Amino acid sequence: MVSYGNWLQVFCIKTRTKSWSKRIRQKSIHRRSTTVAVGDKSLVEELINQIRMGPSHAHVKNCRVEWSESIEEFNAFEVRS
Repeated sequence: MVSYGNWLQVFCIKTRTKSWSKRIRQKSIHRRSTTVAVGDKSLVEELINQIRMGPSHAHVKNCRVEWSESIEEFNAFEVRS
C-alpha cells in the first residue's frame, strides 16, 4: 500500500505541480492533511480532482479548497512534518 504522501508526490511529479502536503496529527482513526499547490490553474484543478478521489485504499470524506495568491515559493513536491 502506498502512503498518501507518496501517492500525491507521484501525481505532482507527473503533472509538474509544485506543492507541499502535511498530515495533521489527530488521535482519531480519521486522518487529515493540508496540501498547498501553486502553478497553472488547470493543473491545480486537476490535482484537486485527484485529491477528492484519493488513492485506491483511501476514503476521502471532505476536500475544502481555498484559492489565494501565492505567498510561498517552492521548487517541487514536499512532504512537511
